[in-house]
Amino acid sequence: MSYFAFDPSADAFEALDDLNDSNINFKVIPAALGQSEQETRQFNIYEKGDLNSLFKLDSGATERYRHANDTPVEVIEFQTSTMQAVCKKYNLSPDYLLLDVQGAEMEIMEGGRSLLKSSIVGIRCEVNVAPLYRASPSFYELGQYLDDLGFSLRRLETPGKGELGFSMDGGPFSDVEKAGPPIWADAIFINRKNLLKKLAADKTSLPSLISFFSFCINNNCAFDAFNVIEDIQKADNTDFLNGPLPSGAESVLEAMMSHLEMLDGQQFQKTHQYAASYSERRAACARFLQGLSEKASRNPV
Repeated sequence: MSYFAFDPSADAFEALDDLNDSNINFKVIPAALGQSEQETRQFNIYEKGDLNSLFKLDSGATERYRHANDTPVEVIEFQTSTMQAVCKKYNLSPDYLLLDVQGAEMEIMEGGRSLLKSSIVGIRCEVNVAPLYRASPSFYELGQYLDDLGFSLRRLETPGKGELGFSMDGGPFSDVEKAGPPIWADAIFINRKNLLKKLAADKTSLPSLISFFSFCINNNCAFDAFNVIEDIQKADNTDFLNGPLPSGAESVLEAMMSHLEMLDGQQFQKTHQYAASYSERRAACARFLQGLSEKASRNPV
C-alpha cells in the first residue's frame, strides 16, 4: 500500500517527510488541496495550532473554545490545487482519503469529485457537529454530499481515542465530562458499490480488495470487510481473484482471520439471535480467506 500526504506549509512538509519509513511507500507532496485549481485562498493561523483553517474560528459556538482568542495570529495566502489535478500530475489513483483539514473536507472532496465517483472506496475525515468555523459545511451537509455519491457512514469515533461516538462539548454546568452536545468526531465512510465495480471491471484489482480489508481493520469496521466477502461470493464475475496479490497481503489476511477468531469468543455471538447465521457465514468467509492465504504462501511477493 502506498501513502501520499499533502501540505502547503514548508514546516509541516518537513515534519511529514521526517515520518517517512523505508519500509513504507510514503511520499509527501507540497500542495494545498481545494475545490478549484489555482485559486488564491487565505489560511488562518491561530495560537492553538490544531485550529488553523481556511475558515474563521467561531469561539462562541462551543464551550471548549468559548474563551479562546478567535483572532488569527497570522493570515497567509496560498494557491490551491484540486485533488483531481494533483493525482493526474503524479499519476495517482487513490483508494482512500484521510482528511483532517478543519472544515475544508467538502471543498477538497469536490476538487476530486470524479475520483470519489470512481476509484475512492473509503474515507476517514473529521466532522464538526458544532459550528466551530464560520461558513464551513456541517456534519449533516457533508453526510448528504457523500450519500449522494454512494458512500455510507459506517462508524463515528472520538478523534485520537478511537472510542465509539462523538466527542462531547461539556461545560461548567455538565455533571460529568461527557455531558454536553456532540462537538466533533472522526467519521468513516465506505462505498462498497465502487469497490465491487472496480473488482468486476479489472482483473488485476485484487490488491484493491486487500487494501480494503486493511482499511476496514484499521478503522474498526471489519464487519464491512466480511460483508464485501459475501458480496463477492454472490457475484458473477470473480476473475480478479486470479490476479496477483500485493506485498503484505499475508499479514492483512492473518489479521482478518484473527478478527474472526476474536468474534468466536464473543458471548454476544453465542447467545444473540444472530448466532445461528453467524456460524454459517463465518465458515464461508473463513474458506474465502484461507484460499487467498494459500495463494499468498504459494506465490510470495
